[in-house]
Amino acid sequence: MAAAAAAAAGRALPRVFENRPTPYDVNRIKEEILRTASPETHPDLFQNKIRRDTPYVILAKISIDPKKRRDSLRVDCPMCQPRKFYDGRLVWLPDYQRIAFIGHCCADKHIAEQANIEFEAEQRKERDIEFLIESLPLLTVCRETIEQAAPIVQAADWAVRQLRRSASSLCRDLDHASRANNGVLSIDEMVRADSEEAERHNRGPTTRTTHLGMLRGRDVLRGSIYPNKLLDAARARLPTLNLPDDGAVIDHLLTLEDAHDERTALCASLRCASTDYRTASLRTREIQAFFHPENLRLVLDWSRRTAGTSATRKPQVALFRPMRNAHGLRYGDDRVHWSADLYLDLPQWPLDQQATT
Repeated sequence: MAAAAAAAAGRALPRVFENRPTPYDVNRIKEEILRTASPETHPDLFQNKIRRDTPYVILAKISIDPKKRRDSLRVDCPMCQPRKFYDGRLVWLPDYQRIAFIGHCCADKHIAEQANIEFEAEQRKERDIEFLIESLPLLTVCRETIEQAAPIVQAADWAVRQLRRSASSLCRDLDHASRANNGVLSIDEMVRADSEEAERHNRGPTTRTTHLGMLRGRDVLRGSIYPNKLLDAARARLPTLNLPDDGAVIDHLLTLEDAHDERTALCASLRCASTDYRTASLRTREIQAFFHPENLRLVLDWSRRTAGTSATRKPQVALFRPMRNAHGLRYGDDRVHWSADLYLDLPQWPLDQQATT
């Protein structure tokens, strides 16, 4: 019937696809449709009338550029009517063993819904497989990265816990001072009138605000910023698969091809481990920013100048070296010390490196 209709119309028969078309065929046809914006003339597409209740498999979602169409005419839909759509679906028709291009809303509702569900599931599967192809060969490197980062993250975690516990008054004073000027540490100084004219007009002392600089790492002063738990979570969530080479990775991926639950769980574990490591890194860098020597010099300057202008004598911040390979901070009777490991550079997460190459 299809052959007779094609012959009557003077067209060659479109290609037969007894099985679902390969990604190569799908991409080839999709690129041609996008390039020409003329699916009606593509030799591999079925153009005859298709029943609205015909089951189909979505191969790709394609939007036609109206500017490429003559007079911006809409595309004919073989399932319903001429001049119907710009937003279409490249579909495989198992009953016809053909590929067609139909409008996104032209099939019966339940047929379209089922096709969309299957298409989205297939897209998720492809994304998961692609993610695993990139990620699984790096599992060993990911584990090594976590262990390399551990001393740095632990030093940061210890430093902020020491600061919160042993110098809570300093945290409170710095937080209050930095909030007043959107993170900028500043001091208010009384300036007396120093001219006869000012005295004649009874001008008393005035206040002058001096901005000292932006306080970095302010999240250290409040909130939950402890990174070590997140690093432990990343270590625990990272899969413990033993995949020594690319062959082992491919073999494992083949076992996951139809194992939906196992594949989804593996992807979730990898993504959660990545998120935990990135968040632990961000928090560690925030702590490093606070304890950076330049930032501590700003705190020292603020403390010294505030002590000179405060009516209630506040203690001054002082730095000291309690032991080799350690640093310390004193605020009145409060003492805080931290390891020099805090100043080491955190290694980048291998999966992020993969994404940028």
